[in-house]
Amino acid sequence: MSEQQNTRGRKPKQSDAKAEAPAPGAGSVAPIAGDLPHVWILPTAPGEFLAVASEADVRALGEHLRETPPQVLAAHVDPGSESAAVARTWKSIEPRFVDRIQESIFDFAKRMMVSIAWLTVAFGAARIRGEFEDIGVALGVLGLGFLGYTVFRYGYGIVRWHNRRVDASHAFAQATLQSNKLAARLASALELRANLKPEERGKSPDDELLDTNAYRKLIADGTTTTRELIALGEAINGALKFQDATGNPRRISDVAKDANLSTETAIFYRDLSAAAAEISLTAGMPV
Repeated sequence: MSEQQNTRGRKPKQSDAKAEAPAPGAGSVAPIAGDLPHVWILPTAPGEFLAVASEADVRALGEHLRETPPQVLAAHVDPGSESAAVARTWKSIEPRFVDRIQESIFDFAKRMMVSIAWLTVAFGAARIRGEFEDIGVALGVLGLGFLGYTVFRYGYGIVRWHNRRVDASHAFAQATLQSNKLAARLASALELRANLKPEERGKSPDDELLDTNAYRKLIADGTTTTRELIALGEAINGALKFQDATGNPRRISDVAKDANLSTETAIFYRDLSAAAAEISLTAGMPV
């Protein structure tokens, strides 16, 4: 049984009451909702998009989706295609859960092999009379303990991530798709960059969203908020991984290749993430 089903019948928390409040209809322009998990559908190329979740950590995303359906924010909402767009978005997010399931299976299988080898050695030693027999019995007891630990901890890990995936799928089936001013503005900036001639690039930094000041103006004119921009920057950085495990910047060509993006698009979202990080350092800005 899914763990989501086990939560039915519980007394709603205050945050649940906010999440269960009627959402704006599809097609309305909605700001980011702080109490909802949210996923942005970001433009990358004609007919293609990049889906990034507000929770970069899939564990946090899974826990959040157990409580309430996500809000999917897109540049445009085409009437009649909302369900297809949400389903496609879930297919982009689902591999994150599948990866965790596969990791759990690998961890379980690896430790099961150790347990089997351990018990095999113990059984062989126990068949030898004398001091080896006592050693074999002791190894057998320890091996059975390790086997039980493996089953309960790592076997449960497989079940848990399977349930998280099922819960997330159910949550996306109830998701709301809404137009978002920031996503629409990013789409127009990317389209402009794609159509500019080399000698024209950089002449209209605000329209091209070239620097942090351009994003500050989006906040000032109400296109987005400080909170939304920072959340989006963190989500993009978590999805595209502009830094390696040691915190050093990765080559933008590697980022683009891993995410199946053009180099220009990868640079665009790297700059957005950097601008959001810079803005987050500014204390006292209104959200």
